Amino acid sequence: MKRRKLLSILLAFAIVLGSAGIISKSSHALESTDYDILDEFINDSRWTAGVSWGNGKRPVLSSYSSMGCCAYTVDYVKFCYGCNQPRTGTKFTDVDEIMAGDVLTVGNQSSGGGHWFICLKRDGDKLYVAEGNWQNKVRIGWNYTISGKGFAEDRRSFTAGYHYLDKTPALIGDSVATGSSDSHVHSYKVSVLKKATFRQNGKLEKTCTECGKKHRETIYRPKKVKLVKDAASYVNGEDKSDIIVKDEKGEIIPEKYYSISYKNADDNGKATATVVFKKRYSGKKSLKIKLDTNPDVLH
Repeated sequence: MKRRKLLSILLAFAIVLGSAGIISKSSHALESTDYDILDEFINDSRWTAGVSWGNGKRPVLSSYSSMGCCAYTVDYVKFCYGCNQPRTGTKFTDVDEIMAGDVLTVGNQSSGGGHWFICLKRDGDKLYVAEGNWQNKVRIGWNYTISGKGFAEDRRSFTAGYHYLDKTPALIGDSVATGSSDSHVHSYKVSVLKKATFRQNGKLEKTCTECGKKHRETIYRPKKVKLVKDAASYVNGEDKSDIIVKDEKGEIIPEKYYSISYKNADDNGKATATVVFKKRYSGKKSLKIKLDTNPDVLH
């Protein structure tokens, strides 16, 4: 019994180490933000990826004098925080301070040689950004890498950034565009129009229960289902291997969207774990688990 208990402790320690290897990042990293406010903006058809947004484009929501890439950030701070211009955030000048939600600038703004964009996520030195007037369109993606005091993809120096996630979200959206004073925080009811499978993406629609505003989002298909560790002690179905599921964008799919069932070991020292998707997803995947069939003996 002492050996069994010791083995359990060692296995638990191994799981912690294995998990840490998967999710550990730098102190500045953000795998994903828990701020739906950023998704609200980039999923709106007026500011989403690929929308026409040239150098002469003016803000949709604000009367602030700006054009092109700056106008895009003006709409962002107006839509999400009710601010009239992009410099109203908390200013900083060190690239190491960049975080999700920031408005960033490079180059000389007064001479017209600068560029404005929004940081949506940060993972180490990589930035997932949204920017207007990129080849006359909106571009969203992992497009910048911090290098030195600026960015590897842009030789212009980092001028300044402005933090916004420390401000109270406004989500005023359409109420400003129509001149209404009736701004409110959108509360969405989600409908799955098409479930995502291993072969194709799905689609969902969000409808505000107060104003009726709608927008659609892609449910990216599951792509990777794997064990966190290769082997596990498995006795009568009590000890189970951790499983991690990612979509085609590399984002982890939360456990609420699938269930896992286990089939007992066979004579070859293996068991089967079956992942069955639900809610926004459809399909299943089976994995073989290597077993420690003699848990009383330390290897």
